[in-house]
Amino acid sequence: MVTLATQNALQWTFENGGDVIPLQNVVAKDFFKAEGRSGFGVSPTKLITRDGASGGTRWRRTRRGARSIALPIDIIGDNRQDIEDKQRQLVRLLQDDVTSPRLVARYPNAERFYTEIHYSGGADPVYGQDTDGRTHSLWSLSLLAPDPYWTSETQITYSIGPANRGHGLLPHLEKLQLSASQTIGTVLFENPGDVASYPVWTLRGPGDAGFSAKLPDGSGFTFESPLLADDVITINTRDKTVVDQDGTNRYTELGTSPKLFSIPKGNTPVQVEMEGTSPDTLISVYFNQRRELIF
Repeated sequence: MVTLATQNALQWTFENGGDVIPLQNVVAKDFFKAEGRSGFGVSPTKLITRDGASGGTRWRRTRRGARSIALPIDIIGDNRQDIEDKQRQLVRLLQDDVTSPRLVARYPNAERFYTEIHYSGGADPVYGQDTDGRTHSLWSLSLLAPDPYWTSETQITYSIGPANRGHGLLPHLEKLQLSASQTIGTVLFENPGDVASYPVWTLRGPGDAGFSAKLPDGSGFTFESPLLADDVITINTRDKTVVDQDGTNRYTELGTSPKLFSIPKGNTPVQVEMEGTSPDTLISVYFNQRRELIF
């Protein structure tokens, strides 16, 4: 029976490429999410410290570790062959030799968060205890998620370009437009996540040398080469890569000691500048929010 509680519950799926296995919240056929799951809260934390000269320790920094997930799944079917087919379906999806499987949470508002996972054990039920050999088989899956955070599939996007395409500008900059010579202004990035996110910048020409993006403390990066009208430069701050529209590595064209910064949680103003622009020039940025936990 579907109740208000089940209607408001998160919907979970295993996904890998085009393969999707829904995990049921109520006892039914197929794959039932049984009681006893863990690993959905805050990941283990490692405190980096050093011994103090006068005794005790000195905290240096905090680092989240990988996420370990325990997820019991009761596989339910009509007969022995049906159970075997479903077990093989799940184990094929969990294979990570080509692409990494994901555990995905879908909220009632349709927003989806995921973490990439790797199977480490539990797909070996004890006969007479975890399975009757005919209609069900309980797998107490152990999974490793290398990333300690859950990532939203929805991109938060900002664009700076021709008239009225600006997004997220500070109030005193109603329009940050690209004129025929230069654009300069402060973009207010709003990150609703629990931790910093890594943006991907896209620069579409034309533009002279001198694109820069800087945080309030003055740190940031510049791209020093001119852009032709058909040039597209993609700067991925997480992967630390800079490539053009042909996939050619353009990292060496960044300025001295670049800091490909992340976007902190909350509101962060970023100073953006580019010279020699035209109405066809476009600067765009996107990132995905990240959360500490899913409940």
